[in-house]
Amino acid sequence: MAQDWGTALAFLLAARRPEFIRGLAFMEFVKPLPSWDRFVPGAAEIFQKFRTPGVGEEIILQNNFFVEQVLPMNIVRKLTDEEMSVYRTPFPTPESLRPTWRFPNEIPIAGEPEDVYSSLEKAHEVLAQSTYPKLLFAGDPGAIVSPAMAQSVVKGLKNCRLVQLSSGLHFLQEDHPDVIGANIKEWLIELGIGSSPKQKLAL
Repeated sequence: MAQDWGTALAFLLAARRPEFIRGLAFMEFVKPLPSWDRFVPGAAEIFQKFRTPGVGEEIILQNNFFVEQVLPMNIVRKLTDEEMSVYRTPFPTPESLRPTWRFPNEIPIAGEPEDVYSSLEKAHEVLAQSTYPKLLFAGDPGAIVSPAMAQSVVKGLKNCRLVQLSSGLHFLQEDHPDVIGANIKEWLIELGIGSSPKQKLAL
């Protein structure tokens, strides 16, 4: 099960070790974009700032922008103070926030970074040819993946089912944990996975 950057890692793993994958559930996934105008509507400017030396570090490392702004803005419901505290806990210092600065700098857009762009292009090509079961969750309106895009993706993949959620932006797991969990459980049962301790699913 993968979301956001987790999908990039999952797609790369699936491309390199197809025998390791029995099924793939994913949502709000990362894919190479040929230009910035294909990025999330209204978000290109701030993400370009994230990738500007000196500016991105100030916004993210000093102000914890992803936890304090991106996270709550991309969840339909309002996180409680207790929930926000849990998200803040792993990032007590600017240095601890460095991975959250690195992630937006690695998004493959307009050919950059070249190594990430090339690797994910190949991974998506392999994904399109793969036949193992897939389960795509989509929010409405979604952030990276709109309902219309989700339908197009499902049509372009083999053995892929779409679960259209009633609402949701980027962090769908925060708005629909029960629905997502129930669908994955039903899907795994259909695949015959989980009935034996020896059976494993690559997540």
